[in-house]
Amino acid sequence: GADEVVHPVWGDGRPGSPGDTDAHTARVDFSPPTAVGATGPATKLWGESATFDATVTGAHGEAEQFIPVEFIVTGGGSPSTTSGSATTDAAGEASFTFSNSAASSNSIHVWADLDEDGIDDGGAEGADLSITWEKHPTTTEYTGPSGGTFSDPVTFSGTLEDASLGTPLAGESIDFAVGADGCSGTTDGTGSASCSTSLTQPGGSYSVTAGFGGSSQYDSSSDTEDFEIFKETTVTTYSGPTVIADA
Repeated sequence: GADEVVHPVWGDGRPGSPGDTDAHTARVDFSPPTAVGATGPATKLWGESATFDATVTGAHGEAEQFIPVEFIVTGGGSPSTTSGSATTDAAGEASFTFSNSAASSNSIHVWADLDEDGIDDGGAEGADLSITWEKHPTTTEYTGPSGGTFSDPVTFSGTLEDASLGTPLAGESIDFAVGADGCSGTTDGTGSASCSTSLTQPGGSYSVTAGFGGSSQYDSSSDTEDFEIFKETTVTTYSGPTVIADA
């Protein structure tokens, strides 16, 4: 017909088959595969999986089944795979999933062999997407003392973890500071770090900050708590005479 679709109908009345004759019909599209579209996430945290879907349609928007689709990944980081192949299903769809173990970005070129010649001819046969693999958020927590004495050493401590996974981060630097006094420590396998410094500022109320400056794979974070610097203890000793003679 005018819509370039044929609907053949036939009956199954083979001898020996019990019951009435069964009627069957089907849809046959005569318009060729015409276009491919693609969708997928624009961002994901690195380490997560991202699925990209291609849809192949005919001249009248109908789903095209059995069409080979190729997915090609380029860009940075460490993609789990850089290519994939699939065949469209009855809905005209094909999917591809991959991940990246580093904060980076990738381009995904999708092409469907609409003319079945095994060649990416571009144009309507292709679609292009991109994804940014974002850094993981972090949580820094100050776990040290809430005060110290002027001129005396104080040991600061804190912890650092991957906030998206809830796991400690090792080998990263945490900076501790009370006003102008500070030091840095490196996290161990439990995500804990510490360091010591002397307090050189006058007694009074301050704030102590534990801060992680971020890295190529992790976002920065910090924690600020109240901190008191106490005055140094003094001892007064009398050194004058202990006996006063009568005049």
